[in-house]
Amino acid sequence: MRASNVDRAARRESTEGATVPAGAVDTDTLLLDRHEPARTRVGERVTRADLCAGAAYLGLAVLVLSGQWRDTGGAYLIKSGQDQTMWEWFFAVTAHSVAHLENPLGTTLQNFPAGVNLMANTAMFGVGVPLTPVTLLFGPTVTFVLVLTMGLALTAFAWYRLFARELVESRFAAALGGLFCGFAPAMISHANAHPNFVALGLLPVIAGLVIRMSRRSADGVRSSKSGGTVGPGSPGPESRAVRGRDACAVTTGSRTASHPAAFVGSRTASHPAGSDSAGTPRAAARVRKRARSVRLRDTLLLALLVTTQIALGEEPLLIFAMSFALFAVVYYLHAPRAGLRALRTVAPTVAVAGLITLALTAIPLWWQFFGSQSYRSIDHGPMGNDLKAITQFPSESLGGLFAPGQPVAINETEQNAYFGWPLLILLAVAILWLWRDRVVRAATAVILVFGVLSLGATAMIGKRSTGVALPWRWAEQVPLVNSVLETRLTMAAIPAIAAILALAAQQAVSMWRESAVDWRPLAWFTATALALFPLTPTPLPVVDRAGTPEFFAHGTVRDYVGDGSVVLVPTPRPDDAAPLRWQTEDDFSFPLAGGYFVGPTSGDKKGIYGPEFRPTTALLVGTRETGVVPRIGPDERANAIADLNFWRADVMVLPPTRNADALRSAVTELLGFAPARIEDVWLWDVRALR
Repeated sequence: MRASNVDRAARRESTEGATVPAGAVDTDTLLLDRHEPARTRVGERVTRADLCAGAAYLGLAVLVLSGQWRDTGGAYLIKSGQDQTMWEWFFAVTAHSVAHLENPLGTTLQNFPAGVNLMANTAMFGVGVPLTPVTLLFGPTVTFVLVLTMGLALTAFAWYRLFARELVESRFAAALGGLFCGFAPAMISHANAHPNFVALGLLPVIAGLVIRMSRRSADGVRSSKSGGTVGPGSPGPESRAVRGRDACAVTTGSRTASHPAAFVGSRTASHPAGSDSAGTPRAAARVRKRARSVRLRDTLLLALLVTTQIALGEEPLLIFAMSFALFAVVYYLHAPRAGLRALRTVAPTVAVAGLITLALTAIPLWWQFFGSQSYRSIDHGPMGNDLKAITQFPSESLGGLFAPGQPVAINETEQNAYFGWPLLILLAVAILWLWRDRVVRAATAVILVFGVLSLGATAMIGKRSTGVALPWRWAEQVPLVNSVLETRLTMAAIPAIAAILALAAQQAVSMWRESAVDWRPLAWFTATALALFPLTPTPLPVVDRAGTPEFFAHGTVRDYVGDGSVVLVPTPRPDDAAPLRWQTEDDFSFPLAGGYFVGPTSGDKKGIYGPEFRPTTALLVGTRETGVVPRIGPDERANAIADLNFWRADVMVLPPTRNADALRSAVTELLGFAPARIEDVWLWDVRALR
């Protein structure tokens, strides 16, 4: 049986004559314990356990999206609303721009002639551009479901690797944490429609890099204490850190069980036997050179990672940055001098990496905030979590299948809480059990702070306001932060919960290794299974997608469009975006008036979904909804001509739809002439009217 870190630390301190009490480490210097080199080397490479975990994550991701995979041409994720169509259009137009060497940051193929600022939308160039061959060969639906599937699997695997390297020794404990990160209720909910909130695998990589950079502060302290010149590039095996004085161990009964990791703590490298003396100028010069090389590498890597994440999704990056900063602050509260050293170590690298990132993203960011069709912010309205959402089971889970709750989410793609009451109870027990652990305390702070912020400006229970004002009322005044849907802030709690579950699993594994007959590990794993079982995701439901009208499927539309646009009756908009698919299937041979995107209002440049309604759009939408032709007089006809000129319309097209007869009568009265029947659509050639 291997001795615990705490026991080894106590023996080392007593041998060296230190005054640090047994069962603790020097939190001022954060001196580090060491594991066997074999254990460390295993943590640095991909092992069989890693491959098994990755395969399991991938298999589960395929199962979740199996309905879409079975029929990429005809199936549609029904709970995505119109978002799947929008995302497929984004991937398709990106591939089209790359293939035709056009500017991918903006286009007039939608919302003609004003166009769409794709950088100010969630176009995900980070996957859209490299997957251009996939989109061109197999279609945007394949790209869409591929990004969702790999996003779930890689997010889980990346967190698993971070936990295995920095947090726990047990690969099972790390796999459990990775599983929750990749397949938490919010992840499954977003897998219906939002790949930018599913492909989050770079965030743990960024976290791991920052953690490794923070170790230099402890390396420097240990070097000064020992009189050596240990640097971040020094040879020798690396090791996980022992935690601080009040977190290095968790007492369980009469036995002290410790876990050997430090999530934001430090790891050191020491001189191997036979190395040059620390006082040799030549050795010191080599260490300094190696340290500069490591800092340069870290700077460039951090800049590249953040740049790529910006191209994948800025909103998840912002939430991650805020939550990780809070985690670090709470983690170092008990040892502020160590925290300041870590900050001084990391800050220069982060600052330079930030400048490089700005240089790499200057043009896209300028286009996003100042380019054509940019906007200042989005007024979402109240988008906080209902308190009931925290304790209920998600709809796409075993718990939601057998014990559905009140539908209190803003929509089915935003079930960002829904942790279920069994997990909350398990989490509370784990926090009490491991409270002395600094990681647990920091993770708990993240859960509580971002959980409260996610409730919005006023607490709601069962969709009824309690009248209780909450901190988001003031947080939403902060620029950029006010564009975040507050319900999504709950996602910051996912890795925090996963870390606590992984640490608890590590403790249970350690107890089991010490005594195979101890009942507590079995009890804990049983409770964990019972808490997580209701959250087991079920395959996302799909329906048959409506077919494309022959007029567009056969390319007949090309015979009627010159330099103007196609105006659908009524124009596509956020609640009816199907025509975007017709456009992609005809390889963008024509631009569309209207569409589904985020763009500015004409007055204060506030962001809204879809274009502002023009008079003719409002009239036709009302006609389709009611089936009644409204009164049409000179004003309505004048508005129609003005709108056609605004859209630079070549044709108005009425595809098969509900209340088609009423729509045909309304447009005929507006234009003063009857349409022609072309294949399966009614068509008005309006080029002579503008």
